[in-house]
Amino acid sequence: MDNYERSKLDLAVDLINTWDPYLDEPEQLRGTKDLTRFLRKRHIDCSKAITEGDLAAVRRLRARLRRFAETDSETEAVQILNDLLRSAAVIPSLSWEGTFQLNIQADPDAPIADRLAVEAALALGFELQRHGKARLKICDARPCVEVFIDRSKNRSRRFCSTRCSNRYNVAVHRRRLQKRRGKGKDERSS
Repeated sequence: MDNYERSKLDLAVDLINTWDPYLDEPEQLRGTKDLTRFLRKRHIDCSKAITEGDLAAVRRLRARLRRFAETDSETEAVQILNDLLRSAAVIPSLSWEGTFQLNIQADPDAPIADRLAVEAALALGFELQRHGKARLKICDARPCVEVFIDRSKNRSRRFCSTRCSNRYNVAVHRRRLQKRRGKGKDERSS
């Protein structure tokens, strides 16, 4: 996977994670300024002013991408991505930079949600082709529902971050201690 594909895959994951019920304020795209900031941070051209309509469309896209991440069905996953590609204006083109390169991108004049849909659907589609859905995971440390790409060699990563891994392991440790304390009390009372 080259850096371009990886950045587009990270874009899709980052967009899904702009709604995080684990946070006090789950909505990270509260207004057009937040969406503009999100796009600029990821070097996505947003020369046109972002409107409330754009914001609403990006939030709908996020919900569709979340559904993609949560489904266990490859058939449904493919259907979601195909629906995204059909609904957005896609421009295939061929370029020459020492080798022929097929580029598939959104119409640069298309609404931002369509452009994001194409980028996300293509990146997730290439990921599906290479690895299936096995590498796209949801954090095991509930109530966190962050989506992440498991890039570990043995595909064993379970948590979106060290923070969640530590929180989960501390909770498991405390439950074990509680059980031990409970057993000790039961044995003494018998």
